[in-house]
Amino acid sequence: MYNATSGKIAASLLILLISISAAFAQNSDRTKEFDEFRRRANREYSEFRRRANAEYADFMRRAWKEVQPEEGDPVPKSPDPVVLPTADPDRKPTVESLPFDGIVPALKPLPRPRAVEPLEPPAAPALAAQRTLPAIAPPEAGEGEGENDTPAEPTDSPLTLKIGRVAPRLAVQPVQLVQPDAAEKQQEQAQPVEPSPTATAPAPLPTPLPTPLPAIVPASVSDSRPSERKLVRPGTPGTPSFDFTFYNTACALNIDRSFIFALPDVREESVADAWEKLSNTEFAPMVNECLQLRDSLNLCDWGYLRLLKTITESLFGRECNEAVLLQMFILIQSGYKMRIGRSVGRLTLLVPSEEQIYRRRKLTLGGVKHYIYDPKLGKDAFHVFVREFPNERWFSTQVLQPALAVAPSAPRTFSSERYPDMRVTASVNKNLIDYFNDNILQVHWRSYVHSSMSSELKRELFPALRRIVGGKSETEAANMLLNFVQTVFEYRNDQEHFGYERSLFADETFFYPYSDCEDRAILFAVLVRELLKLEVVLLEYPEHLATAVLFSNSVDGDHLTFDNRKFTICDPTNVGADIGMAMDEYKQTNATVVLL
Repeated sequence: MYNATSGKIAASLLILLISISAAFAQNSDRTKEFDEFRRRANREYSEFRRRANAEYADFMRRAWKEVQPEEGDPVPKSPDPVVLPTADPDRKPTVESLPFDGIVPALKPLPRPRAVEPLEPPAAPALAAQRTLPAIAPPEAGEGEGENDTPAEPTDSPLTLKIGRVAPRLAVQPVQLVQPDAAEKQQEQAQPVEPSPTATAPAPLPTPLPTPLPAIVPASVSDSRPSERKLVRPGTPGTPSFDFTFYNTACALNIDRSFIFALPDVREESVADAWEKLSNTEFAPMVNECLQLRDSLNLCDWGYLRLLKTITESLFGRECNEAVLLQMFILIQSGYKMRIGRSVGRLTLLVPSEEQIYRRRKLTLGGVKHYIYDPKLGKDAFHVFVREFPNERWFSTQVLQPALAVAPSAPRTFSSERYPDMRVTASVNKNLIDYFNDNILQVHWRSYVHSSMSSELKRELFPALRRIVGGKSETEAANMLLNFVQTVFEYRNDQEHFGYERSLFADETFFYPYSDCEDRAILFAVLVRELLKLEVVLLEYPEHLATAVLFSNSVDGDHLTFDNRKFTICDPTNVGADIGMAMDEYKQTNATVVLL
């Protein structure tokens, strides 16, 4: 009996081993087949890129079209009153349906461009891990992504890269109008936002800025300083590491020095020769690393352009033609729709955009506005190269909150006049202020709302504001936030403050000593959308910007009705006004409703 059982067991084991061996052999064959496919895809991919770039260079040799530049579109003026309007505290709200004459649709973000890659057939799960590029490490436990953080898309390139990562970045989760649980209370106790007894007086405000802000140039490699966020990238054998700083955030790339070239001039032949030289280098690893760095720093399209400017000018020098051409090359290989032109012996990028960008000279090519990136050019005629590249995508004007090293400003205390308990102390990341200060975009106000605010500032503000408005009704909470925005900031219009029209992102409003009507409308919209989770619209008037809120229940007061929905006026500039109280001078003025 024992021998028979042992024989059956041995036979079963033999069959199992044969099956496993067959499975391994089959899997090995599939692996070899897939590896061969990848090699073939690599060759086809490289050949496709080589042909595309060679054709592109051939067209570059032809005479570039001469175009006359146009002046930039002025920023919509908001000539705010010199004296901040104040509502009569004894006046009861009226109930009037206010007029409007147009609705601006909500901003639809464009997909982020990606470098063109070969298509691959679906692989078996066992092989999927073998063909996936190492991704940037995910956040540590307890971390989250901000509402406006765009997660990096998975990259499945035929090239193998060693990808570094940026230091973990905490982000505040969306705030619900509920009482904090025990864990949240413990966190708030560990990170108090109330000022201590020894520091109850508000910190002094920064000195007012009577002139436009100067451009802040990112630190060069030589004056790099340690930062809280450092992108560490393991060196590739044989490839030197290139270290630089981006708004005091230490970064690194593995750059092959074969990218270095010299332009004798900016004629068609010289530019085409340089393009061919770049195309004949192993450029794909550098392009993919730049895209990975873009996503690690959570840069929007315009931030990516600024990053490439920093990288290329660190290699070639500031404002030189070689740096501009390399920026163009990397952007094209990254999948962006980009053009280039020359004027008075200098090259510059021309950014096609379907959306209006203010205060930037432009060229109209094929009915599309191409904005001149170099602000020093645009008075003389341009010769432009307008050839399309395969699979290119438009630049987006959406602004994201970048993940920069934190350099906190001096703390300031903000306290509501009507609700003294609504008191918070916060500082702002000065590196972020410099980044926004260099932002060439002057776009529609809705983009400022969608940008929200930095996760660092949310961590300081939101727990305290949430604790104060938690448990209140929607209207009570909205009134508290409205009075907070109306009264914690000193008022001054843009002409007095900066010398020109300029809207502020939410972080900037907490940094600069003054703000005006559009800055307050932007901030109030951010707070209501993210703290109260209510829908908000902007109301554009010829000389004013206000907001209106869609409450869950009907609210008495001045309002607008469209799409069978009632939006109640909330004016963050009219000091002391409750929700539902519009300024008299705008009750008979048509507004333009801006959906967010």
